[in-house]
Amino acid sequence: MSRSQRRLLSSNNMLGAIGLAALLFGLAMLHPYPRQSLFGPTIRGKPWCSWEYEVRIYFNDVANEKPFWLKSMEWLRFKHEPMEPNDLFNHAEMTPLLLHLANDPDPIFRRFVVSQFYWHANLNNQSALPVLQARLNDPDLGCRIEATMALATIEPKERVHPVLVQMLDDPKSRHRYEAIRALTYLAGFQAEAFDAMLLYTKDPDSNVRTEVMMELFRYGKRGVPSLILGVQDPDVVVRRAALSSLTDLGADARDAVPILERCLNDPDPTIRILAASALTAIDPERFGHWKVKGD
Repeated sequence: MSRSQRRLLSSNNMLGAIGLAALLFGLAMLHPYPRQSLFGPTIRGKPWCSWEYEVRIYFNDVANEKPFWLKSMEWLRFKHEPMEPNDLFNHAEMTPLLLHLANDPDPIFRRFVVSQFYWHANLNNQSALPVLQARLNDPDLGCRIEATMALATIEPKERVHPVLVQMLDDPKSRHRYEAIRALTYLAGFQAEAFDAMLLYTKDPDSNVRTEVMMELFRYGKRGVPSLILGVQDPDVVVRRAALSSLTDLGADARDAVPILERCLNDPDPTIRILAASALTAIDPERFGHWKVKGD
């Protein structure tokens, strides 16, 4: 073989090697992990796709609904323990990924993702507002509820409580309890939401009335008039919730003393005990020595 032939063969081998390397590189770039490792996007130095994987692993663990691919991995002994939620979510760098996942086709997963903006302070970023506002019209009502809480957490001036009121005003809605829980949260920093919440102290559903009574202690003296009405509610569970809130309010609930004194003679022993506890919390010097009748 002549020198020129050997040189040509060597050149062809080199070109073949380069071509093979390029082919392998191209195939590798089809997978997001190596592609994002080299070119981004990355989050905290790791490819975006690896964080999406962590979010889905955590969701499936919480929801206890593992997809086939995850079950297969566990069967093959590739079990991956989910990260701690604070380590996973509570980082501003996770915001773009979570906003992307908030549009996922799975409504339960969307609901879960949106809720993270409520739970984790480092996600309270104004950049999330447009995506969360879009979720107020989500086909899944549970996702709408989570969006109201997330939006109000990030921007307290966001007028989102009408979304909840619409559900509450539908007696057939199966989301009424979740909606009133969200409304009691919004009422803590929105006067209009607080006024809307008070309307449900007379709701036909005792579960809704109970939820309002349980949360009214958070609003100080503003909640006392409604709690006084709650103490007289025909449902004993609602009355107990109102009494517990009055106990938590302590001295701020002084206007409720007359009705609480009447409750000391209530036929229900739990009502008597709770009334005595509330009176003691309001004025321990005056009522601390009282003994509940019949005990």
